[in-house]
Amino acid sequence: VISMHDGIVLYTTPSITDVLGYPRDMWLGRSFIDFVHLKDRATFASQITTGIPIAESRGSVPKDTKSTFCVMLRRYRGLKSGGFGVIGRPVSYEPFRLGLTFREAPEEARPDNYMVSNGTNMLLVICATPIKSSYKIPDEILSQKSPKFAIRHTATGI
Repeated sequence: VISMHDGIVLYTTPSITDVLGYPRDMWLGRSFIDFVHLKDRATFASQITTGIPIAESRGSVPKDTKSTFCVMLRRYRGLKSGGFGVIGRPVSYEPFRLGLTFREAPEEARPDNYMVSNGTNMLLVICATPIKSSYKIPDEILSQKSPKFAIRHTATGI
């Protein structure tokens, strides 16, 4: 769950931390776009700007409209055991299919039991599904003819 006010990650599930290797604390409070591959950031930003419900037409926008697209998300490289420096591994990325759903932030309860509507506060709920290759080894040739498929990243995600 990401705040649309500043793009900060507010909540994450353990499954994404298991897949990418980040400790949960490293997701929370950081901008989600920092984890997106440089080549995919424009696509990600475009999907957000075209998917945000406009205030005047919120009533006409179907609740929980969802848009999906594919991006590369950065894997965790690890920390040195004797400090907090990054281990000298190359940066790697994993392909994911992201489903974006915009929701209005829930109302907050004040101490005097009055509910305060945040009105303009929107949350972005992202469902990230890993994309797995059907190939098992590099340069594998499948026995059946497959349709042409191309991506703009190399096999290592760069």
